[in-house]
Amino acid sequence: MLRFARRRWRSHLHQRARPDRGDATVAAIRQASGTADFVSAELSDASSVRSLANQGIELGNGQIDTLVNNAATFPFEPTTDVSDEELDATAAVNVKAPFLLVAALALGMVTRGSGAIVNISTMVANFEMPAMALEGSSKAALRLLTSHGRQSSAPSEFASTP
Repeated sequence: MLRFARRRWRSHLHQRARPDRGDATVAAIRQASGTADFVSAELSDASSVRSLANQGIELGNGQIDTLVNNAATFPFEPTTDVSDEELDATAAVNVKAPFLLVAALALGMVTRGSGAIVNISTMVANFEMPAMALEGSSKAALRLLTSHGRQSSAPSEFASTP
């Protein structure tokens, strides 16, 4: 994030589990003469995710240049032990929230002819690993969203890692 500050990029940060880290990062960016804001949202709630996108656009004077989807929840347990609540929460945070953010922000990037969306995945989206089926399958869905984004009228850069 400090690299962005040195380039004079405006940053809007969201920290799902530890808002204090978001506040600390904003302070560090501002200390490095950058511009940053912290926006709070509950990623398991669709209306909160949409509000996050709208707040980012508003704070960015009508545009977002880069979206990095890095949030995740990953219950570590066998498939047979995953509860309905864990399945719903994981799907909401790992798949639905990034999908909604891409849907809200990609068109503006396409219209401007520039922008980047980076979806952070996991190695278990590519191969089987004991007790990681839920995270792996949710992040595989995110990787497929990335692939669709590259094939459609997407911003100039649309990437998934790893």
